[in-house]
Amino acid sequence: MKRWGLVAIATIFCAGCFGSKSDPAASTSTAPREHQPLRVCVIDDNPLAQVIQREWQGATQQPIELQELTTADVAAGTLDVDVVIYPSRMLGQFVAARQIIPFPAPDDMGESPLSDGDVNALTAASDYDWDDVLPWLRRHELRWNDQLYGVSFGSPQLLLAYRRDWFEQWQLKPPSSWTEYQAMLPELQTRLKEMNADSAARIWPTAEPLGENWAAPLVLARAAAYARHPNQYSTLFQFSTMTPWIDQPPFVRALQELIASKPYQSPTAVGSPEATMAELLHGRCAMAITWPSAAMSTDNADTDSVAIEFALLPGSPEVYSVSDGAWQPRASGVTESVPLFGVAGRIGSIARRARSPRAASDFLIWLTRKDESQRISTRSVATTLFRQSQTPQAQQWLNPQLASQARQYVDILLANQQRSAGLILLRIPGQQAYLQLLGQEVADAYATGDSSSADAALQRVATGWQAITAELGLAAQRQAYLESLGLSVN
Repeated sequence: MKRWGLVAIATIFCAGCFGSKSDPAASTSTAPREHQPLRVCVIDDNPLAQVIQREWQGATQQPIELQELTTADVAAGTLDVDVVIYPSRMLGQFVAARQIIPFPAPDDMGESPLSDGDVNALTAASDYDWDDVLPWLRRHELRWNDQLYGVSFGSPQLLLAYRRDWFEQWQLKPPSSWTEYQAMLPELQTRLKEMNADSAARIWPTAEPLGENWAAPLVLARAAAYARHPNQYSTLFQFSTMTPWIDQPPFVRALQELIASKPYQSPTAVGSPEATMAELLHGRCAMAITWPSAAMSTDNADTDSVAIEFALLPGSPEVYSVSDGAWQPRASGVTESVPLFGVAGRIGSIARRARSPRAASDFLIWLTRKDESQRISTRSVATTLFRQSQTPQAQQWLNPQLASQARQYVDILLANQQRSAGLILLRIPGQQAYLQLLGQEVADAYATGDSSSADAALQRVATGWQAITAELGLAAQRQAYLESLGLSVN
């Protein structure tokens, strides 16, 4: 879409072209159409909301009616908006609740109506270049039941960051497996004793995000390489019965290892990836599970003495087969890192009650096309670069102290995005309840410091997950889980 395309979108919302004749749920507002601005809802992301409003109004001089909501707000009612921008894990609940409609897929643009009949002949800018969007995003994270539902503002994955200068001094390499990671923790503690004797603040071997909303994603990220078997379609549930697999050996091992790491974890970095990155940049730990972001509040870090490098999240040379009830060496014979997708990320979708789905589509495309996206998705901690063409400017998405490592970060991001297998965070309806229960049990087990408590904790999670599934309806949840995996193409 060229610059003049902005005028076209603004005209749709300021000259009376609101109604979608094919959408029976279209708004019936009686306000004069020439005074009805584009209605945009942004969920759980104030920085992204503010930059969207600023960039749009600066380019078009047209106002937008912007709502900022929380996840709890959304659960309370129908979204009477044109556009919704939300955490990627919420995709399933929006589809199930019929709050959003499919986005015009690349093959449909300008050629045919969408299959569900809600929108006819939606088209998109010819210069959007969908093939430029990173592969895992366009093939998996933006899709439900193999149907495209939105555009991406970027979706970071957890990775390992470490002090390059210390590792070089001690002739250490970043751990490639979780077994190596666990074994390195006491060694790092020994190496840090002398430094701690001369330091005002204690330096810890590692820092991992264990805050209220991060304990569940963290243990799933640790378990991904153990649990994501290449011959299994599903990982968290048995997809035909919805029997939870969260109490199976790969998850128990991951939680046991997390608990065993407690004596080596920074106790001040119990929050988010932003908190663990701050610990690393301020020299208070040697390693961290995190990701970089220019939007992180990491001021006052000593840029002259902090040398950070990135590595893939540790992996495993073996994987557990639930069907065989046994651990198996990977066919490749190598240690493989398996990323956890959907831990953050933002998706923009067309709301079902959009007054002009075409204008909503064009608005989202404008926000995420090559030029504008560089000014927009860099402002949120929950986003990252999402186009191949953005890689030469990758430093714009990184903390200022880490700009020199942009190429390394890009290599890791692309390696993850090009994988054929990964674990995506649970995103079916009720995902918040499932993850809250897991997170609480993980946090409680971690607090005990007793690795033997992991098995019982995850058995309680499995029982609780069954109860949540039963309450929401077994058949509906099974269908949603199949669709989340792209296995049900009705």
